Amino acid sequence: MKTLKLSTLAFVIILSSLSLFSCEETIESDFQQYPSSEAFANSGSNRIPTIKRITRQDFPDAIGWRISWFGGNLHSNNDFNKVPAIFSTVTGTVRSVNTLNNSSSQLTKDADMWLYNNLKAPRKLFNLDHLNHAKRTRFKVSGMKVSDLQNAAQNQPGLFGIAYEWDLNEPNGKLVISSYKEGQIFSFKTDRTPAKYGAVRIVKKYPLILEVVVQK
Repeated sequence: MKTLKLSTLAFVIILSSLSLFSCEETIESDFQQYPSSEAFANSGSNRIPTIKRITRQDFPDAIGWRISWFGGNLHSNNDFNKVPAIFSTVTGTVRSVNTLNNSSSQLTKDADMWLYNNLKAPRKLFNLDHLNHAKRTRFKVSGMKVSDLQNAAQNQPGLFGIAYEWDLNEPNGKLVISSYKEGQIFSFKTDRTPAKYGAVRIVKKYPLILEVVVQK
């Protein structure tokens, strides 16, 4: 009980209301040409989801990316393999299963998470040819708010580790988060030495926009 109170206190003292990315206005205005989330979900678009934009923000001891997709839904395993959705915190790139399968095992080693419509450790992507090189990144639903992300990214990246390790409801984390909603935030721990901690924020569901922040 004492540990839970400490965890709550750690987040209560985090104060900030700024956006994660200083260039958010430019990015958001770019998306005004697209339908609202509800309209997009009902549009019946059959296009394969593709990356529209990746924006990187460097902080003193953390790195953040805003990743936006544009396109339709997944209808088959073939579609699944084509979607650029496997993100690397090492390189900041988002690649598809097909790209990883047609490349050296190093790209699979660099990959940390599948992001599109759910969160998965690459080790759970069984279509990967180099599966034995895939990482076991772990995720937890986080109690962090946007202001917490901002503060952790800009000032106290160690708070990402606190957010993950002090969550006693899921002591080991999960390799798969089967679904997510707009506004949700998930903490994660990379399968690297040393491990890096960070967070994923679901900014918008349709078209999908996510923010990923990780310790340097």
